[in-house]
Amino acid sequence: MPLPYTQKERDDFQRNLNKGLVGEQIIQQQLEKEGWVVYFPFDKTKAHLFDMLSTTLNADCMACDVKTKRALRLQDNFYTGFNVKHFDRYQQFAAKNQVPFYVYFVDDVYETIHRVDLRNLEPGRAIGSNAHIYIWPMDKMEFVRKLTTDENQMFVQLKTQKR
Repeated sequence: MPLPYTQKERDDFQRNLNKGLVGEQIIQQQLEKEGWVVYFPFDKTKAHLFDMLSTTLNADCMACDVKTKRALRLQDNFYTGFNVKHFDRYQQFAAKNQVPFYVYFVDDVYETIHRVDLRNLEPGRAIGSNAHIYIWPMDKMEFVRKLTTDENQMFVQLKTQKR
């Protein structure tokens, strides 16, 4: 009986998973520099609603999810986004728990970090087969900063796409 995925597909999946973990590490360090204490799910092998919960000693709290991927260039603008189901789940969590929810976008190709507060985010432009992905223009998101040389070097070691 043949395996459901080729070795290349399994390798690509593992590289993308590792790339996501690097993105999460970068955002954790960024938040800690800003004075946040960051909490993670204990078992990352199980499905989880978001990547981290962050608090301050002033009782501030926010949920964060990190998307580590290259921006999409359409005409004269750059876009990024995520699955419509995730958008709906994030919005539901934020509304039910009255917790701000931020999505961080770590772009390993253009070497930038952007973030968006879901309280200020309407459903995006739907793309993909069955319109299952929402995208938003990056110029409407908060620019956090450029990646450092050391951070970029972590991605160079994991590259799954050519520049």
